[in-house]
Amino acid sequence: GSGIYRDSIRLGIRHPMAQPELNGQVTGCDSVVNAVYRGKLYWFWGDTNRAGYPLGNFQVSGATSPLPSLVDPGLGIRLRYFENEKGFVRQMAPVPGKGPTWIFGAFVIHSGGQESLLAKYEKIKPPMIPYERGLVLYNDQKQQFEKYREFPLDAPAYPDGQTLRWKTAAGEHLYFSTPFPHVRVAANLEAVKDPGQYESYTCLRSGVRLEHRNGKPVVTADMLDRDTRGQLRTGWKKNAPPITPSLEKQLLAQKLIRPHESIALLQGKGFDKQEDSIQLASGSVAWNDYRKKFIMIAVQSWGSSLLGEIWYAESDRLEGPWKNVIKVVTHDQYSFYNPRHHPYFDRKDGREIFFEGTYT
Repeated sequence: GSGIYRDSIRLGIRHPMAQPELNGQVTGCDSVVNAVYRGKLYWFWGDTNRAGYPLGNFQVSGATSPLPSLVDPGLGIRLRYFENEKGFVRQMAPVPGKGPTWIFGAFVIHSGGQESLLAKYEKIKPPMIPYERGLVLYNDQKQQFEKYREFPLDAPAYPDGQTLRWKTAAGEHLYFSTPFPHVRVAANLEAVKDPGQYESYTCLRSGVRLEHRNGKPVVTADMLDRDTRGQLRTGWKKNAPPITPSLEKQLLAQKLIRPHESIALLQGKGFDKQEDSIQLASGSVAWNDYRKKFIMIAVQSWGSSLLGEIWYAESDRLEGPWKNVIKVVTHDQYSFYNPRHHPYFDRKDGREIFFEGTYT
């Protein structure tokens, strides 16, 4: 806070924060996404509160900071907000239509020596329901995102959550973690703008579309992809919904899959029974050099706090299985949702990592 800043000046310590107090008139932001783009680290948030007025910015806020190699996250991030003429953060994704604009899954495409920054956008209506979805593309001249492609609302797979770029025998893909990286697309512009090119890691058949009733997915046995021997076929498929923790919980409750076929409900310390499995809501996945594994940082749904219990898990493969599951953060009365691990800040070859969440 301000006391630490003044004491640092008095002691002659060089403090990294150029604007430590009320930077951009921001008093709080919801859910971060970011990407390294054209020599800077770009940060974007959703609904943003401001000082002195009950309403703020609901069309995405943004900032830049120096490249991760030039920043010590243990001391703070030097955010330079994109501001309007009144000094408050300006709208970074003013997609036409009523209601807030939210973005997730920000990523950079490299093509012909050029970089393009894109993200998934959603237009939201009460009670927090998306009525439009697609891609926005960053315009460097305007320093804003612009609507680029609209996806059908019933498209089964699309960018979301946090993004990981990874190369396998199948080529270089962008993986989107929510928190499991169960959606991917080839890392080129032609693929990312075509909803038909997105693949899901799933046990559902291609062509399946999910409906929800009372907040739960409606699933039937004929939606599952089983061979003639009844073996469940789980793999990367186009035109099919990904397996999510809530979907898998419903499949287990209806006895459509067996516990050993589960891939999206984790077993942690003290969780001995399937009904005690950890159901995750959101998070991010990154490669960790120290562990030589992929690691996941994710928030639990309906744990001992409302979206405030943060778990760590690791895997040899992006498809899982995820093991060494342990709780690393707990909250009382507060939430800490949509956690984001910032792998570019990893220190000591990944023995120390940094992550953040929306604390409210």
